[in-house]
Amino acid sequence: MKLAVEQHEGAFGTLPSKQENETVIDTSELKVNYCNASKITGSPEELIFEFGLHPAPYGGDDSIVEYSQRIVANFVTVKGLLLRMDQVVAEFEQAHGEIETDPEKRIRNR
Repeated sequence: MKLAVEQHEGAFGTLPSKQENETVIDTSELKVNYCNASKITGSPEELIFEFGLHPAPYGGDDSIVEYSQRIVANFVTVKGLLLRMDQVVAEFEQAHGEIETDPEKRIRNR
């Protein structure tokens, strides 16, 4: 996601930062899904995030990944999300240690 934002900013200029406000958030209709697979595509105006479930995420077969959720967002929203996610991950790693992103290393460390 960061690469896509950087590419967009390289082509179209830096995106303005969104100021936080006192918006009321209604979660009464919120749906929760688990995902272990994702892909990102897009255009110069927006990014498309697709999330799904891979039945064998560590290999072993040629299972079909079923993507069940799609989110389309503009780059201003994506940049705000990216900045907040970076902050949350940094706080988590400060409290719990570095998150290993290599699946092989995670399996060996169990």
